[in-house]
Amino acid sequence: MIVLDGKNVYGIDQYLLKRKNGNNEVRYLVKYKNRIKRGFTSSIDAYFFLNDLKAGKVSMESRPDPDLRRSKESRKDWSIPEAVEKYLFIYKDQVRYGTYNKTCHYFRKVIIPNLPNVPVRSLTNLDILEFRSRLNSEIFKISDSSEDPETYATKSKNDILQQLKEFLFFAIENFGVKQGITKNVKYFKITHDEKLKKREKEENIWTVADYYSFLDALEKLYGKYSPTYGIFLVMGNKGLRLGECLALKFNDLRFENMLIVDESITRKTEDRKFEVGEPKNESSDRKIVIGKSLYDYLIGIREREKRHPDYGENWFIFHRPGDGLSPMAERTLNNHKQKALDLINLRWNTNHQLRHLYNTYLKDQGITVYDRSTTLGQKDAEINSSIYTHMSPEAMKKIADADEKLFNRKTL
Repeated sequence: MIVLDGKNVYGIDQYLLKRKNGNNEVRYLVKYKNRIKRGFTSSIDAYFFLNDLKAGKVSMESRPDPDLRRSKESRKDWSIPEAVEKYLFIYKDQVRYGTYNKTCHYFRKVIIPNLPNVPVRSLTNLDILEFRSRLNSEIFKISDSSEDPETYATKSKNDILQQLKEFLFFAIENFGVKQGITKNVKYFKITHDEKLKKREKEENIWTVADYYSFLDALEKLYGKYSPTYGIFLVMGNKGLRLGECLALKFNDLRFENMLIVDESITRKTEDRKFEVGEPKNESSDRKIVIGKSLYDYLIGIREREKRHPDYGENWFIFHRPGDGLSPMAERTLNNHKQKALDLINLRWNTNHQLRHLYNTYLKDQGITVYDRSTTLGQKDAEINSSIYTHMSPEAMKKIADADEKLFNRKTL
């Protein structure tokens, strides 16, 4: 929640106030121009103080009076839109812009228009239950739209409910909303049609042979050392996320047969440019082993780039033509991908599915779940088995052969 604005660092953060009796409490601090003011009992108190600092109404030497401020503000009947904006202000600094932008859409276009026009602290369990029913029946309104109501998949509906639930917890703490109002925020089960679509999608996952054919088509169209070929080679051979792959720099090749993955690129930014940040989670910041052939391939790209007079070790490995400090555009990558698929008449497969393909391959090679999760940068080994692993054709053939032996009583 701490952000950098030019040379000024400001924002809100929480800390644990430790007491001798062991009854530790969560407190909030305000950081402004590299100075810190502690002691706020809620994030909204800290929010008010930070806004007053920016407006010049108080200084860091001022003694905050959270109880008086809380009493003064709690008497105000905050509307739901006002309370939501306070929540979004704090939420923005906790996530990437793409996530924040989607959350704003859910609140401003879906959640607010379908809640009653009452003060936020007047919300009841029945209001939340009715919202959930409207969301499930697909009769809810979309703000500022004359079109028919949007329909959301079950996953999106549950995302909306999750955002509403997080806001309600915030409202309980800061706006006097009664405890227990979140009990009716229950998630929806996936529908039968969605299960069929998921099954159909899984049936379209590439085999290793499909992947090889795809690489051959890319090499024929763009060359073996092109950024397009290189990106799909690394994603398929190491299971990297696209953002992680785009963020790779030559100085990430620090050790022989080792690759450092400690950054990721997103193009969903406020200014519509790219942003280099940390990987998806703590486990995604990793050092991984790569085969000698893949390592030599990346070194080969580096040796070619060193011919450029402005070459630097901080260049992106897969960059735009003539601009080593700008990663390859995702739109260009997908256009090249589609041309290769058309060339060999291969069905479309998401870039993320290459992680699944690689994980399934490692499983068939006998690599443990822990080692696969570590290589892929997953924080939960259970996710590796339940989501990222699919039955390969080789495994299917082994099972079919085993069935034949069992049927013909050849196991005795």
